[in-house]
Amino acid sequence: MMKRVEANDPVTLHQEGREQYEKGNYNSAFEYFTRAAELGEMEAHYNLSCMYRDGLGVEKDKGKEIYHLEEAALEVIPMLDIILVGTSGAIMTGTIMTLPREQ
Repeated sequence: MMKRVEANDPVTLHQEGREQYEKGNYNSAFEYFTRAAELGEMEAHYNLSCMYRDGLGVEKDKGKEIYHLEEAALEVIPMLDIILVGTSGAIMTGTIMTLPREQ
């Protein structure tokens, strides 16, 4: 896996970030998520938004939280299947890995 990290594979960088996050290594997770996000990995943007929201590995920052959430949304929207359900609106289906919210 380290060869793929060194090659800047965004999916592998994101995966390593998740592993670091789950171990409680938030600073390291932040670095991996940042590298992956810079390469267009949308889940990394979402995870960065969660870290800025919760202040894990970084200071809480509402502006950066929203920025990364919007970047993730820009990538997710084209991938979603939207099914209109009468007047009740739309149901969106898709998959996104989320980080648990810290209490």
